[in-house]
Amino acid sequence: NGRRRHQRGNKESNKKKIELHLDMKLVIGIVGKIRSGKGTVEQILTQKFKQNGLSVISHRFSDVLRETEKGWNLPTGRETQQKLVLAMRHYFGQDVLAKAVYSRVLESQSDIIILDGLRWIDADYPLLRNLPNNFLIYVDAPAEIRWQRSLIQDNQKLDEDGASFESFLIRDEAPNERDILLFKSRADFIIDNSKDSDSLAAQVSECVKDFILTSF
Repeated sequence: NGRRRHQRGNKESNKKKIELHLDMKLVIGIVGKIRSGKGTVEQILTQKFKQNGLSVISHRFSDVLRETEKGWNLPTGRETQQKLVLAMRHYFGQDVLAKAVYSRVLESQSDIIILDGLRWIDADYPLLRNLPNNFLIYVDAPAEIRWQRSLIQDNQKLDEDGASFESFLIRDEAPNERDILLFKSRADFIIDNSKDSDSLAAQVSECVKDFILTSF
């Protein structure tokens, strides 16, 4: 339809830039599938905010899981974290991880708080939207591109176990990954990370300039 993808988002939330207040911290949620580029978007956002004199802190939902791995002396990695979060949700409630992150948000004194890795639409999404000042960014990229990135970032070769595209798709549809696509239609800003780094940086800059920094 000719509309640039990174400008499409929740119509109501496009009003956020005139609703934010100087005396309230802003919480930005970043969500996307495996290897979509969430971490890179977080880095660019942090740099942009700091250039404008704002303090920034990032919290990852996986931080709580990594701390649990370490405290319980468990094997580290994605597989352990997937099992941990499913067990936590089963025994302690679907919002147990969201509550842990929520407490960290409330304790933070930074101007900007970035939450990286929202996954559960029934818990992580309400966590973000129940905060007074919130903004949701969805980072999008086709599965094949994300698979190719995973091979490079994980230093894998095609003939290694678990390196095939089919294996990647299985990981991409794991129980704790299935909700992620549901965030897309609810996002305030969608970033198309299927091109080069310059394109990604330009979209993040537009998001910051047009939707966020105009409010400060």
